[in-house]
Amino acid sequence: LRALGDTTGEREALRRWAEVDDEATEAYVRLMELGAAAADWPLVAANGERFLAVNPLVAPPWRYLARAAGGMGDDSTAVVAWRTLLQLDVPERAEANYELARLMLRRGDREAARRHVLLALEETPRFRDALRLLREVNGPAAGLLEGLWTEAIAIWRQLLVGTLALSACDPAVAPLYLGTEGDEGAGPPVRAAGNHVVLREGALAG
Repeated sequence: LRALGDTTGEREALRRWAEVDDEATEAYVRLMELGAAAADWPLVAANGERFLAVNPLVAPPWRYLARAAGGMGDDSTAVVAWRTLLQLDVPERAEANYELARLMLRRGDREAARRHVLLALEETPRFRDALRLLREVNGPAAGLLEGLWTEAIAIWRQLLVGTLALSACDPAVAPLYLGTEGDEGAGPPVRAAGNHVVLREGALAG
């Protein structure tokens, strides 16, 4: 039936198989695939639970269950499923943390949401949906922090271009003096620390 493209017939045959065999994991997986393709989330959830009753230590049924729970608005089941996937150490940790962050934010738990979205970004720094979610989690403060960071980078570039005194040391291991002559006593407003640029406290004042 599958080879013939008879999805309806295949689905019915699998359903009958699953009813008479409580360890028909192949049937459960295929029913989850068919259900997900048709957005039939109750079918996906039912067969995900059937599979997990046989073997709860494999990731695919948990992933299907997480998607099905999300599709049905069952946040509690979705949280359990995504957390279990993290415990199973799946490669898609960024996705799992992102989905948990969304669920935590929906519950109003901003701290948990922030923690999970940062873990998602740690796994995949260019995860655009996670970056947008982080701004949403942080609220109005996110725009302010982004503006301050942009201003700091602009000032650093101006100092770098207009500097009159530069350290002769390797910038990867020693501070850079990026001020003008005569203000050395205040200490370097900007220094290099490894691959990062650090602004001295108060360097942006005034």
